[in-house]
Amino acid sequence: MNVLSESIAVFSPEEQEAERKVLKEFKNLTNSQIYEHIFIHRMMLRKQHVTNIHCPSDILGTDSCELILPSLHKTIQTVLSNTSDSSEFHLLDIGAGSGEIIDWCFAKELEKNVQMNRQNIIHIIEPNSNLLQTYQQKLCEYAHLSQGIVYNGTVQDYFDMDDNANDGTNKLRVEAPLPLIPLDLINCIHMINYLVDITTPKIDPSNDIISFCKFIYSHLKPGGAIYIAHLDVLNLFNFNDDDEDNDYNAETYQKIQQITSARNSLLYEGNIIDHLHSSELNVCEVDYDSDDTMENSRKRKIKTIPKFNSYKLPSSLFSKSLADMSVLLLIDQLPKVKNDDRKFDIRLLENILEQVKEVAMTPVGEGKKKKFGLERGTRGGEIVWKIDIPLIISIIRKEKVHI
Repeated sequence: MNVLSESIAVFSPEEQEAERKVLKEFKNLTNSQIYEHIFIHRMMLRKQHVTNIHCPSDILGTDSCELILPSLHKTIQTVLSNTSDSSEFHLLDIGAGSGEIIDWCFAKELEKNVQMNRQNIIHIIEPNSNLLQTYQQKLCEYAHLSQGIVYNGTVQDYFDMDDNANDGTNKLRVEAPLPLIPLDLINCIHMINYLVDITTPKIDPSNDIISFCKFIYSHLKPGGAIYIAHLDVLNLFNFNDDDEDNDYNAETYQKIQQITSARNSLLYEGNIIDHLHSSELNVCEVDYDSDDTMENSRKRKIKTIPKFNSYKLPSSLFSKSLADMSVLLLIDQLPKVKNDDRKFDIRLLENILEQVKEVAMTPVGEGKKKKFGLERGTRGGEIVWKIDIPLIISIIRKEKVHI
């Protein structure tokens, strides 16, 4: 679609009606409620004629799941092979969301364990109670998937983010439940954006990421893996520094640069690996069953080393209207929004909407892209708006050392 038609589309009756509906929808929502409206109603929106999501291509709002699946599939299959000597497969889903990943990935990938008489146990950490409830309901639809520990809170609740001790340990802050045995796979999709609390006066994103990775790596089984994927959404928008009521100012911008730099260094360039080599993190004591009787089971120590690889892939968000795209782009602002029952500040959405509309109306030179890569196109047979956002995938493996 050419630039002129994109500019005209901004003022179409359909766009104006969509804007009215979206602003009315968000006017009286609480901070905790907006997560469901962003992720379930927009990002995980199904394509037309799709009743249930069975594969990533059924999703209209993002192609990130389609991009994630190949490397996640490979990671799961490798872990299944590396840890096949146990009777249970333990998966921890951190920032689990509403459970669509069960439909398009986990349910299919873990069917292999059924043939091996191996039980699949899914543990869930999710701070949003509405999303958590939906995830649990989704899990109940699959007989070969069992629910493990469930925690309605953040992963930060498990450890002291300021305690980045050299011994590789982190101090538990609250009595949050943890699986009693090491984990085969730890899944962290679209949650890393909320790891650093940008609302605090001072931040140390490098320490936060290192503490987080040390903590989850310490609970990983030899042969297991951590899968981290996030959309690089920080710093998409410019906000008015002169607005006294707006705390998105130079100080916040500086914090965002700190977070972006830390993520790039640790989770894309792979410098996190330097912090996972301690002996405390890589000498693991595991059960070894010499036969089927518990009396004869014994423990053995296994040495491991951390391995890392990463990918940066071009990804996009899709929506039926600019107003819906603005809702999707609230993910850029969620680190500033507490997951609580206070009324959502509608100005955040209005500000994004105005900037997105301005981008849509601004002509660009031939062969050049608009800001955000904004353009009109088709997806699933529907005319949609599209915005480009890089997808970062990081995989940390706890590889056994053969002595």
